[in-house]
Amino acid sequence: MKKYQFDLIIKTFLMLSLCLISDNATFSLSYSPFSIGIFVGLCFSSQNFLIALSCYLLSGIIHNPVVEVIVCRVSASLVLYAYIFASKKLKKNITLPVLNIVTFLSRLPETAYMLSNGVGVYVVITWVIIGQVFAYISSISIYAIFVRGIRVRFTVDELVCICLTSIVLFCGLYGFSILGLKPFFIVASFFALMISYSLGPYGVVFSVIMGIGAGFAGDLFFILNIVCGALIVLAFRNVSPILAGIAFCLTVCGVGYFFDGQNFSYIEVIAIVVGTLLFCFLPKKIMKELSGLMFAVRERYGGRGIVNRNRWEISKKLSSLASLFWDLSSMVTGSVKKPKEEDNSVGEIARIVVENFCGSCAKKIECEQILKGKTDELIAPAVQSSLNRGRATLLELPSYMTGSCIKVGGLIPEINRTVEEFVSERKEIKHTENGKILLGEQLFLTGELLGSISVDMRKSVGFDTQKERIVIDELAHKNVVCSEVVIENDLDRIVLYAKGAEYKKRTIEKVVSKIMKKGMIARIDKEGERNGFDMVFLDKKVPRDMAFGCSVVKKDGSSESGDSQMMMRVGKDKYLFAIADGMGSGKKAGEQSLKAVSMIESFYKAGFNRDTVIGLVNKLLTFSGGECYNTLDMCVVDLMENMCDFIKLGASASFLKRGESVEVIEGESLPMGVFGDAKPTVVTKKVKENDMIIIASDGVSDSIGLAELIVFIERMNTPNPQEIANAIKKRATERGALDDVSVVVGKIYKTK
Repeated sequence: MKKYQFDLIIKTFLMLSLCLISDNATFSLSYSPFSIGIFVGLCFSSQNFLIALSCYLLSGIIHNPVVEVIVCRVSASLVLYAYIFASKKLKKNITLPVLNIVTFLSRLPETAYMLSNGVGVYVVITWVIIGQVFAYISSISIYAIFVRGIRVRFTVDELVCICLTSIVLFCGLYGFSILGLKPFFIVASFFALMISYSLGPYGVVFSVIMGIGAGFAGDLFFILNIVCGALIVLAFRNVSPILAGIAFCLTVCGVGYFFDGQNFSYIEVIAIVVGTLLFCFLPKKIMKELSGLMFAVRERYGGRGIVNRNRWEISKKLSSLASLFWDLSSMVTGSVKKPKEEDNSVGEIARIVVENFCGSCAKKIECEQILKGKTDELIAPAVQSSLNRGRATLLELPSYMTGSCIKVGGLIPEINRTVEEFVSERKEIKHTENGKILLGEQLFLTGELLGSISVDMRKSVGFDTQKERIVIDELAHKNVVCSEVVIENDLDRIVLYAKGAEYKKRTIEKVVSKIMKKGMIARIDKEGERNGFDMVFLDKKVPRDMAFGCSVVKKDGSSESGDSQMMMRVGKDKYLFAIADGMGSGKKAGEQSLKAVSMIESFYKAGFNRDTVIGLVNKLLTFSGGECYNTLDMCVVDLMENMCDFIKLGASASFLKRGESVEVIEGESLPMGVFGDAKPTVVTKKVKENDMIIIASDGVSDSIGLAELIVFIERMNTPNPQEIANAIKKRATERGALDDVSVVVGKIYKTK
């Protein structure tokens, strides 16, 4: 049997049991005012209508198999179904007040039938009132259990309604008897033990509810028995379940015989013993799961105290990791070899040539005596020439050597070969050392980042549990099922789990904003879904935000644009947008610019600061080899500080448009990838609402001209950044742009 089929059978059995038990809690002349309430509650909870209707009708047939009563139930069902069907067609929510009115109308046929059978008017009025009240509270109770689930903490009004509904159900259950044995005593004993042993004082409260239900059914003394049994279990919570069960059984039976000996029969004793045995021999796994399901009636903030301890432990680990990265950085950078001086290189090459070329010569000793061991000095000019021009000739050798050296014809090739090998080796060493420098810097900066996170993690976090509880309760009143809320005192961010958050996003924002007394914006994390609940982040609504426009066109004849653009939020109140222009146009240039933009985005998301990001990306491009040059025009806007940083590496002018005035921001630094230590031009400006920030690739300024471009931007009065980007691109193409054209426009606007 498949799981969903099994779940359907269990749910159907539960619905039928609820209908049968509520029908058994009769009020007068076998007319129960409670049966309709269970059916209404199932309809309000969007349970399968046909199954709920079948259970409702079958229960009526079992309890009162009269045609007129069945007809009354069918008519009531049709009225309720008509309302549910109309609500779905009109896409309206089923509300409790309207549902209660419809319930009253659906009961009119049964009310008329009772009056026609001679039931007193006052009795019927009381029957109607009790039925309406129970329909209301049972709808809340069934919705809380069937829809929200008992893993979610119940609100206060839900707990009250569940308690009242439970009293009615236990009253109805008390009336059932099988061969003189009442299942009520088995159920009451089992749950009194289970809840008292698992949740302590909550077991006493639940026992009182069961005792009140039995009292309405006529057994006024049972409340004393069951409450005394629950209290004695509290003293045995730290021992085995068997000892707790024995103590409970003896207490309930002893109190029953002492206070109600005449009516306390051995049948009741057997039922209590059976319920106790069910508890005692319940498998530990099932007991643990049942205990876990009881979270709905208690607060779940015990784990919050562990959070700060875990943060401290993580902080220590991060601190150790930071130290490790710093040590690794020191080891790597300490192994970097300093570049050799040019003079030393010439002498070293000359000595190598003499050693290799003259080592096997027959006149080696004679030459050393004549030249006094200074052969390397004589060939040094030739080595220098080879280093400078790529090759040496016989003209660089002294006349003595050309006239007396028996192997002079092979000396020049030997010098050129040795110089070529030396230069190649030096390039390889330089490349390796540059890699070490870059790796060392990355290790050091990673250590800094981990150290910064470690410091942040050491800060203790306080949780506003009172507001968390209010948020859950208020969302429940708006039919938003919320399982968990986390509000940190020092942050303006709230995290909660809610069902169907995508469709109830506005409701969540409205409720949370009202409770927090500040505007909140909700964002749903698609990857944070847990057990059917969506993860929702709510951040404080910032007074200002940004909108962007972007317009791009590739160079005529190019397969792809060599420009790459980026627009991203790097913090709650901070935006970054940029254009990277690869050298030339086409696919290769596009790959170069995309590489630069992707690295910048990744470093920013990792938490590195601006200077670090630009420095690392520049070095990576420089050391990657080849002509990997990119101009970079980047802008970082801090909406909280009302500041804007223009960051330029070889980029053309940017513009800050405020009304009809335009301010030009220019830079003089070289493109990225030319020199590893190139510094960007950074210009900081104050910004305010309605300011427009315009960055563009050199394809724009080269085609339009700076002076004309300034006038063109001044005369544009549209508030739409996309229209400005489109207009600039259009003007550049009309002027016959000879390069790729990219325009990004950011506008700062006031939020509602």
